[in-house]
Amino acid sequence: MGLATWWRVRRMKTPVLGSLKVTACAQPDTARSSASYGALVMGVVRGPGITPRAVEFSTTVPSARCPRSGQHIPVVVDRADPRRIAVQWDKVPRRDVLGAARRANQQAASTARRKRGTSR
Repeated sequence: MGLATWWRVRRMKTPVLGSLKVTACAQPDTARSSASYGALVMGVVRGPGITPRAVEFSTTVPSARCPRSGQHIPVVVDRADPRRIAVQWDKVPRRDVLGAARRANQQAASTARRKRGTSR
């Protein structure tokens, strides 16, 4: 947990682990050439004892871990005030890992289709 995340969690009254389903995260053109950038993240936050709620917040996003729409990312959310969110960036998959996972998934689907086609 980074210092900024630690500080946000420390200020929460009742922090719980939850997840955020990202609906939007703006990525500027310069994001790929920089280590991190400031962004407005929008999504739906969920957690124990928290009704799913639409939220939007500004945060510093590590370029290699920029979330995509539809992705679920781990967060710590304040049960007392679900607008207070700390993203656990060290637990968000790196983009290159996501790409590798997608390629492996596509390859597995392709293999399954070929097997199904030969078994008929």
